[in-house]
Amino acid sequence: MLAIRAFWHLVAAQGWLSGMSRGGLRGWNGTFAFDLAGKGGGIWHVSNGWRAGRGAGVDPCATVSMEAADLGRLLSGKTSFSVLLLTGRIGIRGEGRALVLLATMAARARSLRWFFRIVA
Repeated sequence: MLAIRAFWHLVAAQGWLSGMSRGGLRGWNGTFAFDLAGKGGGIWHVSNGWRAGRGAGVDPCATVSMEAADLGRLLSGKTSFSVLLLTGRIGIRGEGRALVLLATMAARARSLRWFFRIVA
C-alpha cells in the first residue's frame, strides 16, 4: 500500500504532527508505536516530540495494532475511527491515549484527500 508508506513519510519528513493540538495528550511523555499488519504494513512510531519514524521507537508506552488496509480506509475517509474501534479492528496495548493520537491524525489526514488520490 503505497498510500500508507507515503503518509508516514509525509508525517516524518514534514513535521506534520507538530502543529496538532495536544488536546487529550497533555502531559504525554513517551512514544506510541503503530503495528500495521498485512500488505503495506510495518511498524512506525510517534514520539512526544511529535516526530514520526520507522520502527517501534524507544520503549513505547503503547502499541496500536491494526491492518494497514484499515488505516488506509481510515485516513482516506472511507471508514470512521468509531467503526474500527467498535468492531474490534483496532487493538491497543498500554496507554489508551494512543487512540486519541490516532483519531486526531485520521481527522487531520482527511484534509489530505487529494494526496491519497494521487498515491493510491
